[in-house]
Amino acid sequence: MPGRLFTWVDVDEHLAFLAAGGRWPAWLLEADAWWDQLVLTISPGTTEDQVPEWLDHALGRGSVRGAEGDLVLALDRPSGLGTEGIPVTLQRSQGRVAKRRVPRLAERRTTAELAMSLARPLTDGFTGDVQLIAFHSFKGGVAARCMRSPLRITWPGWGDESC
Repeated sequence: MPGRLFTWVDVDEHLAFLAAGGRWPAWLLEADAWWDQLVLTISPGTTEDQVPEWLDHALGRGSVRGAEGDLVLALDRPSGLGTEGIPVTLQRSQGRVAKRRVPRLAERRTTAELAMSLARPLTDGFTGDVQLIAFHSFKGGVAARCMRSPLRITWPGWGDESC
């Protein structure tokens, strides 16, 4: 069961968690949570009852209201503020939808493949004895640059093309 689902971001994270754990039904091909809707790509043979039943199981009983074409995913709200939700849109497709909605706030697509292991590389090193150190800051800003500074002092000339 998920923690509190206050926003569409919480919904997206929980669906990614379920996909990574291999806990999506075979008929669910893709899920995209947005501030204005949850888009589920489902296989053509999916019955009308399967989607709300699975969402209730995956997100908590009573989290989905309405019938197909009018499903709403209820979001958690502090008591006294009433309920708020996001519409659930169903797209029937044989596979993942090729056309993506833009603009995207993140370049992540949540798919069932998250549960599949990546193949191990054939060798442990890079071609030509290249050594690699990667820095990532999900927010951007100066953190990665500050982390690289000591390396430039230790190895002068290192990283000039990336700083």
